Amino acid sequence: MIVYWIAIRLVEGANLSPLETQESHCIMKYCQLRYLTSVSLALVLLSLFGTASAWPTAPEAAVAARPVLQWHQGQCYRYAMPPGWRATDSTNGVDMKSPDGSTTAFSVLLRGTRGSTTPQGFINWMLPRSGYSNIRCLGVRSERNIPTVGGAYFVVQRFDLTFIFRGQVQHGQIISKVSNAWGQWDGIMEGFHTAPANWERYKYWAPALLKSITVTNMGHVAQNDRLMPARNIPFDYIYGDYQKSWELRGLSQDRISQARREATMGYERMKDPTSGLLYNMPLETYDGAAGGYRNPVRPYELLVKPATGE
Repeated sequence: MIVYWIAIRLVEGANLSPLETQESHCIMKYCQLRYLTSVSLALVLLSLFGTASAWPTAPEAAVAARPVLQWHQGQCYRYAMPPGWRATDSTNGVDMKSPDGSTTAFSVLLRGTRGSTTPQGFINWMLPRSGYSNIRCLGVRSERNIPTVGGAYFVVQRFDLTFIFRGQVQHGQIISKVSNAWGQWDGIMEGFHTAPANWERYKYWAPALLKSITVTNMGHVAQNDRLMPARNIPFDYIYGDYQKSWELRGLSQDRISQARREATMGYERMKDPTSGLLYNMPLETYDGAAGGYRNPVRPYELLVKPATGE
């Protein structure tokens, strides 16, 4: 928005020749397109992971079997997973795998592909290219669409699938989101799968892995750092005192959002006071006698509540 506003001020406030005026209007059109693209990316990332209603509600027996989740920081994303799991992340998403390789949770972000598609088409296009075969759909459920900019929106569907992945039969659920606009489409895919024998045990808490994924390097995701910077407004004004006022306003919303997410997913974020490691602790592990959550590494020590934003 700032870049587009600057372009308008430059055109309106300068005495330009007809040729210069034409060139300036071209700059305005370019800045407007980049602004819309940037806003679209922000909305894509805000809606990167499905609402809690998209996943099944856990019965009491499944709640008791939920593991502790430990926080990790990658090059673009922050995420939580059980100790011993392995993860890889890139500018396009995160893959998390169990120690024995039988269970996988993943997220994929794909932007700016020419043409158009559907959530089913996105799955049919992406999964075979990622090593999945013999894909069979057991059921489809449409979720609430997510609006973006310019009247566009993400069509959201949840798929119950079976397939073969790396030689193993797997049962999984995948939420596919697709937005078609301006002759191209953006796609978001998130899901998890495991061996059929493990399905009833994993399907209730595995969505918590996906809900934990947060973008921490917005500039690097989808090459957003290549946006042409504005030069006629002082940098300190944009990212200094003016930006700090908005950060202070957002702190209370961050706290409310974190509390709502923890209550919905049944986990509370806690911190090791000695090492600084962050954990997602199942609510049922709260020790009322001790007055807190015991440290998984040092049970005689209690975890502490991290600061907002950690």
